[in-house]
Amino acid sequence: MSIMDALGGAGAPPMGGDPMAGPPPEAAPPEPPPEEAAPPSLEDAASQALQLLNSALAQADNDPEEANFAEAATSALTKILASNQKNQDAAMGIGPAHKAMRKATKKSQGGGGGY
Repeated sequence: MSIMDALGGAGAPPMGGDPMAGPPPEAAPPEPPPEEAAPPSLEDAASQALQLLNSALAQADNDPEEANFAEAATSALTKILASNQKNQDAAMGIGPAHKAMRKATKKSQGGGGGY
C-alpha cells in the first residue's frame, strides 16, 4: 500500500504546491445589487398628477364631464398639497414672515405665488 492510498486514495487532490505560498487568496466580495430609484414622495406624485391634469384641461377638445372630473381632481390635489405644506410649516415653526418670504421668492423665480 502506498502513502497516497493511505492518505485518501487515488481520488484525493494532489498535495503539491509551494509550502511558503500561504493560504489561497480570498475571493473578491460580491458586488452590492444596483440601487433602485426610490419611489416618489407624496408631494412629488401629487405635483406630477396636478401638472398632468392641468395639461389635460388646457386641451380644447375636452368632454364636459371629463373636464368637470379633472377640475375636481385638481382641486382635491391642491388641497392635499396645501394641507401637507401647512403641516410641514407647523412642524418646523414657520410663521407668517417666513411664508411671505417664500411667496416673494417663488414669484421672483417665476413660480406660483401660494403653496
